[in-house]
Amino acid sequence: YVRLGRTAFDPENFATRDPITLLNLRGGVTAPGGWEVSLWSRNLTNKDYLAESINPNGISWLGKPRQWGMDVTKRI
Repeated sequence: YVRLGRTAFDPENFATRDPITLLNLRGGVTAPGGWEVSLWSRNLTNKDYLAESINPNGISWLGKPRQWGMDVTKRI
């Protein structure tokens, strides 16, 4: 659970973003021999939000959509 407060994108606080909440999830197992496998997701609810905005040009970038993946690690 990530809560990002109100964000200003310029020194004059002209371009702002309201607070947003994102949900990230990670789970995994550790096996004998130093093996680890983890599944993860970022922005699990696929929330649309502004990551950056430049005014007065009105140029904005959206935050990353839902991402998911798997990590496999071998520790020696």
